Amino acid sequence: MRLGLRGKELLMVKKTEGQMDPPHYKALAATRELGAALRRHFVTFGITCMNSVLGGLPSKGDRHFTLCMRLRDSAMYRVSCIEYHLCLLFVTDSRFSKKVRAARFGENDPGHVNLMLSAQEQELFLLDDLVFHLISLLDYLGNLVGFAFYGEQRTQLKWKGALRYSSNREAEGAETGLVLLSGSETGKLVQHHDDQLVQHLKDYRARIFHYEKDAASVRLTTSLKSDEENRLVVKAPRDLAKWLLRVHNGAAPRNKALPELALWLTEETFKAVKEIIEVLTADVSRNAPSIRKGLKRRQKGQRPATNATAQHMARGPSRTPRDRT
Repeated sequence: MRLGLRGKELLMVKKTEGQMDPPHYKALAATRELGAALRRHFVTFGITCMNSVLGGLPSKGDRHFTLCMRLRDSAMYRVSCIEYHLCLLFVTDSRFSKKVRAARFGENDPGHVNLMLSAQEQELFLLDDLVFHLISLLDYLGNLVGFAFYGEQRTQLKWKGALRYSSNREAEGAETGLVLLSGSETGKLVQHHDDQLVQHLKDYRARIFHYEKDAASVRLTTSLKSDEENRLVVKAPRDLAKWLLRVHNGAAPRNKALPELALWLTEETFKAVKEIIEVLTADVSRNAPSIRKGLKRRQKGQRPATNATAQHMARGPSRTPRDRT
């Protein structure tokens, strides 16, 4: 039997889950449910675009439909990447925990130091990967927003562009010829989740990507008694933990291990994306007539000459304090 990508991926995740400690496997249950819900919402979004914007079942080779499906499938792929890396992080933590429990360290044995450093580094590797994938998912969501509101000319809008048009009506009208996203429910949610999560996550990504790695501590409790187990805990990175406690007023895990914080970040991002894609799907249905006009206008190469356009061309693109790389 030949398996598609999704089938192979599920088998790989199942195999790695079998290597986890039972508490880790249980902790991932809610995240798996959120990921499955996200995929269903992305499928619903594609069907809504097909029916409301494209006018029903498209003809073979219709480029708008093909582009919509590519954008949707890209977002679903990124969800799977996030799930897989989170799963690997928990497997790695379980693997080192098992090694520590099985070991008996002497007083001057350097083995425990090597284990601590290896666990610390490998879990930080995977956390960095996870942060990059989370931000990529948000950029893919921004591209879906661009397609849903403006058609094929804004399919590389990314999160930054969706935020800009959400908060800057003048820029949106000048650059797209449409004023739809600013003031919409989707636009309000984009701004809300940027304030609460995304801008801080992107700032953290910029620090660890451009400047220096974040520091994580590791604690190893050893015992020479046969009836007590050694314990190893890799703590959450310092800067990330400080930001979460400051921004979320203690709602984030306090003094938690790195895998638990990674799980929390993933769930919060999935919840934000789920909320936006739900509202985006409803906005697409409401704005379908305007979006169709925009698609037809772009097919003909037309663009309305408005006062806002003339002002925008005279002074260059508008910028807001939220603009980020």
